Amino acid sequence: MKYYEERHEVAFTKTELCDKVVWYGDFVKNSILVCVFMIIDILTIMKVRKIRIYSVNNQNKNNESISEREKRFLKQTISQGTIFMIQLLAWFSIDKITSNQVVIFLSSEYVFLAIHVLDG
Repeated sequence: MKYYEERHEVAFTKTELCDKVVWYGDFVKNSILVCVFMIIDILTIMKVRKIRIYSVNNQNKNNESISEREKRFLKQTISQGTIFMIQLLAWFSIDKITSNQVVIFLSSEYVFLAIHVLDG
């Protein structure tokens, strides 16, 4: 780890080994985890729906409230996963494309902070 004065950040040094650690240890691992979590959440929704359909004591009003909860949960799951993937892409790719300090700041530090605000 090294402090880079021009970017005002502590980051891995610019070596081939550190690039591999950052790419595979951070980006690929986190991308896979986000996809796995989204798949598990979607499978959970499908399982709850299947159990609810086979339930004997369903009432129409109860079905609508559960269905609305399922919709909100699905929207939340997909939006959280999408926002996190955007953050990962911005964090790992924008600084390799441009050297503009404002763009790098907005795509890394600002997006990192915004992901935690939007997630809540």
